[in-house]
Amino acid sequence: MGHPCKRSKTPGNPADQAIRLRPKPLQLFRKTDGAEGFGFAALMSVINLATPLADTAGSALYEYVFVSQLAPLIMVSAGFTALALPLPRFMPLPPRR
Repeated sequence: MGHPCKRSKTPGNPADQAIRLRPKPLQLFRKTDGAEGFGFAALMSVINLATPLADTAGSALYEYVFVSQLAPLIMVSAGFTALALPLPRFMPLPPRR
C-alpha cells in the first residue's frame, strides 16, 4: 500500500488531469507535437483583439490630437514599431537537434 499523503495516479482523477493540462509559460512558442494549432489560435485571438483597439486609437489621434495631419501619425506608428523590434530577441528558441 502506498504512502497516504501521495496523490493517486489514476487517469480518472480530476486533480491529476488539471495539473497535467495546466499551461506553462511561453509553451506556445516551443515546438511540441500538437501545440501548433493552439499557438496559432492564441496569436490570432490577440490580433483580433488588438486590431480594433489600434484602429480606434489611430482614428482618435488623427482626428483630435494631430488635427487631420497624417505625417505625425506615421511617426507615432514608426516609433511603436521601433519599440517592438528588439522583442523577438527575448523569445525562446526551440532546441537544436
